[in-house]
Amino acid sequence: NSFDIIWAEGSITTLGVEKSLRGWNRLLKPKGFLVIHDEIKHFFEKRHLVASYGYKLIEHFSLPEEAWWEEYYSPLEIKIKKLYIKYSNDPNALEVLNIHQTEIDMVKFSPKSFQSVFCIMKKI
Repeated sequence: NSFDIIWAEGSITTLGVEKSLRGWNRLLKPKGFLVIHDEIKHFFEKRHLVASYGYKLIEHFSLPEEAWWEEYYSPLEIKIKKLYIKYSNDPNALEVLNIHQTEIDMVKFSPKSFQSVFCIMKKI
């Protein structure tokens, strides 16, 4: 019971939703807040767990579909194109760049799959 707020940016899915909700609840002070930002599909699949782990969902909102593209992926793609030239003779660097370019291509193909949601919860 040490923190007034925990802000979890893209980590709840990686750590596990139930494990995270349970663990973070122990760390929050009474009436403390938990803010998570993660993929929208996981929120709707696991929304029912919020109350069972001692939280009240105060608010949630999704980011606009274009936000990730305009603010992250488009600038990243421009930078990656330059890095392909700079590291054209470095197989290790090219492998890393290919991984990032693959993700960019996936977002171009299916932007709705990469939408995200913010959830604001209060420990009850």
